[in-house]
Amino acid sequence: MDFLKRIGLYILLVLFIASVHKDLSSKTYIPSENMENEATPTTSDFSPFKVKVRNGETVLSIVERLNPNTIHTVEIKQIMHDFKTLNPHVKPDELKHNTYYYFPRYH
Repeated sequence: MDFLKRIGLYILLVLFIASVHKDLSSKTYIPSENMENEATPTTSDFSPFKVKVRNGETVLSIVERLNPNTIHTVEIKQIMHDFKTLNPHVKPDELKHNTYYYFPRYH
């Protein structure tokens, strides 16, 4: 009985290794992060609005404050893309309080 368990274990191990090898060597297309960014629409209907960031505010909280009626119709990816378009040298997660940035005000 112990012999059959060992043989079964070896067979499972060989099948697992063959499966991993096939997965890694296949030419399956997997989109990269850059492709996702390219899929984000580059045109939005918004106007730039200059805002002084208060302590504890984020890009999303400020955009939500500026767009109380339209914020739920705009995707977060689009908001971040528009913010980066308006502020190309600023990382959205590194806002400094008491500093002015441009934020999208959607129409």
